[in-house]
Amino acid sequence: MDEFSFKKDFKSVQWKETLLLNAVRSIVAGIVWGVLIFAQGQQSSADALRMPLLFPIAYFAALLPIGLLSMFLSNIGIPWVGLVSGFVALTVVVADPLVFILHKIYPALAPVEKYGFFNFNAVIFITENELLKRRNREILEDQDEETAEGPYRPLSTQKYSGVTDRTCMACKHRLPKLICGCAESSHFNRHIELTDSCKRFLKNPAQDHFARALQLANDDNCAEAVRECQHALNLGLPADDEVSTRALLGACMINIATDDIDQDRIMSQRLSEGIFQLETALTQDAQGTYGIFSKLPDRDACLGLLDSLYALRGNSIGERKGIDAQIEYLERKLRLFEYLPGVHSPDVHLALGNLYAEKGQNKRAATHWRKAQDALDLDAAVVGEDVARRRAAIKMEAKDNLTLVTS
Repeated sequence: MDEFSFKKDFKSVQWKETLLLNAVRSIVAGIVWGVLIFAQGQQSSADALRMPLLFPIAYFAALLPIGLLSMFLSNIGIPWVGLVSGFVALTVVVADPLVFILHKIYPALAPVEKYGFFNFNAVIFITENELLKRRNREILEDQDEETAEGPYRPLSTQKYSGVTDRTCMACKHRLPKLICGCAESSHFNRHIELTDSCKRFLKNPAQDHFARALQLANDDNCAEAVRECQHALNLGLPADDEVSTRALLGACMINIATDDIDQDRIMSQRLSEGIFQLETALTQDAQGTYGIFSKLPDRDACLGLLDSLYALRGNSIGERKGIDAQIEYLERKLRLFEYLPGVHSPDVHLALGNLYAEKGQNKRAATHWRKAQDALDLDAAVVGEDVARRRAAIKMEAKDNLTLVTS
């Protein structure tokens, strides 16, 4: 079992399976303690017989809450409290050898991929990833029986409803830039194709959430797409897929926030979160040289929306803090696009040109207007008529302004 982290794993805990496993563990621990008490002969046999009932009650009523609290405090860095959790673990660890055997006979009682002979944990959490690892092991075992000594072939996905794709595209071992990160795989440390597969496949549930998010976004259900993107990010994705997910998350958040946008709401928290996700995606894409935004199908619509929002927010900042603060904000935002070829922020360039002209800095103004004029025309069929018309109007205004200062 993987080491549990409250910060990283708590949201994916499967509570039904977690409660079942810890209930089994506490009952077995009660039986073991009863046997030990009876073997010592210092107390009555009635006390020994009561232990299988009393210990689980004591465990869930007192030991478990104390253990959980100490585990949490230890997780956030408070020293020494982990000793309390360790003491609680010692009271139930006596059950582990028997639970280990039960797991071999009745895997459903301990629904994990591997149950240790001793587990020094006050409570054992079962996460979504742990369930999927167990399911994947069952798939591989079934597959070995079906294929005998023959070559590996993907199984029909209808037999296992929880697994929809067994290619490298959905594998948790996949690293950024399509590199296999599984040391036991024949593909290890090599560039892979998304349609490749091997017997070391480990399902990454985050990919299912991202796939659903894409479908929901295509169906204009941005609210549900946001939730699916957040699930995918919480479960963990390769860094390049994280860029794509954050880009989609940001675009959906912005679409929700801008359904009825006006100047008063241009600084809203929801809109700020959407912009932050898109900016994070751009920064990660640049730092990792993944090239996601260079090949994103709806890149122009996505970045065009961000460009317009920067211009609107710049106006709000200018009204509150003055022209210099507005220029500083817009210049800073331009740097996010520098790594991309071409001009993707004509609205910001147009605004900066106008601001520098207002300050009498016509040379700087002309530089930004030229860049705004050089931005690519957008296809209305791809980005929508409103966005395409907006781009054309920006380029025309930049051209007219440039003509005025150069004539």
